[in-house]
Amino acid sequence: MGHAPACLVAASQSGIAIALLLVWGRVYPAGQRSHARPAGANRGLMDREIVRMLVLSAMVQLGYDLFQFYLPIYGHSIGLSASAIGAVLATLAIAAFVVRLFLARLLKLVPGRRLLAWVLLAGAIGFALVPYASDAIVLGAIAFLFGLGMGIGIPLTVILMFANSADGRSGQTLGIRLTANNLMRVAGPIVFGPIGSAMGFAAVFWIVAAILGSGSLLARASRNAHGRPSE
Repeated sequence: MGHAPACLVAASQSGIAIALLLVWGRVYPAGQRSHARPAGANRGLMDREIVRMLVLSAMVQLGYDLFQFYLPIYGHSIGLSASAIGAVLATLAIAAFVVRLFLARLLKLVPGRRLLAWVLLAGAIGFALVPYASDAIVLGAIAFLFGLGMGIGIPLTVILMFANSADGRSGQTLGIRLTANNLMRVAGPIVFGPIGSAMGFAAVFWIVAAILGSGSLLARASRNAHGRPSE
């Protein structure tokens, strides 16, 4: 059908969602007016642990977005067709879907911060391997590995941010997280676009791999207020 009709088909899904909300939107619970917060309610909102989680969350967002952004460009550079590139991206989505089914069970087996460290490490390995792929099958295997790790990165950071929020301020904390992530989504392509033009695709993948690897170390080194590894 071509790229333009494909974009229209994708956009039509938003129209379907709007129609569903208009028909069944009332089944969602209505909001409730919150009580007035006591003086000094913002104290502790941006403590060291929250700042650390904001950094880790932004790293996850950067890695996930840039992988989806640069993978089609890299696939095109090695001669893959649009259908092959779509199939590779589909393996990423399938892996992310599968691993999210087991997120609750994983959190029972592995402390949250340790799991986040492994997520970032898997992302780093995925980025580092991409420049060595020369066909769709290998690239799809790398994307699947990346999805198994980074696929739970975003929901996991939401859970950890919520768990580290002060009582009554989880909404504020998650709002700050969303703002930081969106800033990263804007800044990432702007920063790494010139890097890719000047140094090539491999440099972008390896630099992001190093960033995610450092994030893995940061997650493992994270401590809670009592000096114990944070869950």
